Amino acid sequence: LVFTDRAGHAGEIARDAAGCGLIVAAGGDGTIHEIVNSMNLDAQALALIPLGTGNGLTKNLGIRSARKAAEILGQGKVSPIDLMRCEIRIDDAWINRYAVTTATFGFASNAAIVSCRYFRPLRAFCYPVGATVALCAQKGNRGAIAVDGPPLGTVRFTNLMVNNSVYSGNVPVFPRASLDDAALDILIAEANPFSQLLHNV
Repeated sequence: LVFTDRAGHAGEIARDAAGCGLIVAAGGDGTIHEIVNSMNLDAQALALIPLGTGNGLTKNLGIRSARKAAEILGQGKVSPIDLMRCEIRIDDAWINRYAVTTATFGFASNAAIVSCRYFRPLRAFCYPVGATVALCAQKGNRGAIAVDGPPLGTVRFTNLMVNNSVYSGNVPVFPRASLDDAALDILIAEANPFSQLLHNV
């Protein structure tokens, strides 16, 4: 049993557990993200206990309590899910990361940052509060976007979300999404702060 004490620590623990066939993670989507990007995806399985803020992945899997997690773990059943491989450029270097449920740019990512940085003690309410605060700094973006074909050209947007699941954090954004259908759901939106606030409400 190992406890994390800082950002990135869950990934370090996962790398140290390279010889284990099963990793049991008690946390939320951030903890899962660190572990998935540090474990051996071909040789290790990951079991989840929902103790995080949003618990988006475990909600999608029907694991809403530690009791349910223990029940599933006792069954010994492994269910593969899809992952999103993201190529990200930082300065002049490209890095590869896996996203488990959500990859965002714009409003949703800013809302997540504000929520976790300043309002985490509010637990499940941190996201609605953080999203409302993030509206104050919302701005437009431009980017070339391609979906299953040639680029759509330069697109203006305030929020871009690519999802592998119904939930983004604790919000059911994509009701028809599935974790194992080899398909992604995409939202591209351009909204002023007032329209975004009405949508959030």
